[in-house]
Amino acid sequence: MCFVWILLAVVGLIFLSMLLSRPLTKRNPAFEMDFPANFGLAFEPIQFTSRDGILLHGWWIPADGSVKTIIFLHGHHGSMDPDLQYAPLFHENRYNVLMFDFRAHGRSEGKVTSIGALERLDALAAVQFAAAKGSMKIGLLGFSMGGRAAVLAGGESASVNALVCDCGPARITTSVELYLHRRGVPIFLAKALAYFLVFGASLRCKINVFDFEPIRLSSRLHGKPVLFLQGRNDPNIRVAETLEMVQNAGSQASLWLVDDAGHRDISDLHPQEYAKRLVDFFNSSLST
Repeated sequence: MCFVWILLAVVGLIFLSMLLSRPLTKRNPAFEMDFPANFGLAFEPIQFTSRDGILLHGWWIPADGSVKTIIFLHGHHGSMDPDLQYAPLFHENRYNVLMFDFRAHGRSEGKVTSIGALERLDALAAVQFAAAKGSMKIGLLGFSMGGRAAVLAGGESASVNALVCDCGPARITTSVELYLHRRGVPIFLAKALAYFLVFGASLRCKINVFDFEPIRLSSRLHGKPVLFLQGRNDPNIRVAETLEMVQNAGSQASLWLVDDAGHRDISDLHPQEYAKRLVDFFNSSLST
């Protein structure tokens, strides 16, 4: 009888973890619809299949005669649309731009998002698509969750020549922990709940999310130019973890730590320096 109650308790906890993790993993429709044409950019609507069969939708924005491509990777609960503001900058500097919605986001198919673990497969499929378009040099530009996917995919693909991780959390458990603590949960309990929720997310996504933390896998980036961007006041990320991730990424990794910035607002606070640093980085890293 005692065994039955223990079994029921375990099943109940598993069910609860999956239920509470739904906000982390649920599908996110596109709330802000935009198009490259609104920025004066010619484009081709595209679709390609992720490595596990999910159909993804996006845009190919060509720069005449260019064999260099920047792939944009958007953030959690978002879509590719808001990041269009950066496309003209790279197009003017003779880069093709490939943009797409991650699985379970915007126009793409899929029912669950994993905050990077599965999204790395989407990024790898985008790299393959860009290569099929004749791209000889490929860079990844990842924002928040997209930064996590950029680190993970960049460590797996030899076709990725350089990448930028703009405020990508090194550990998703830390982001969840800090989120809960800001909402009044004591820090010791928030930490335990964070692992509980990520466990539930792993079950919902059918992949061990704990195995795909950039802080553990950034060492695979050794030999590649990597630029990390971090706001010192980012409420979702511990700077110490970002510094550890940078160190793990090797001698070609660098960090722009911005004292007055929070999460993903460096481009708003320092637009000219942001644009210059990114273009200079990719110009240097993707030179042919």
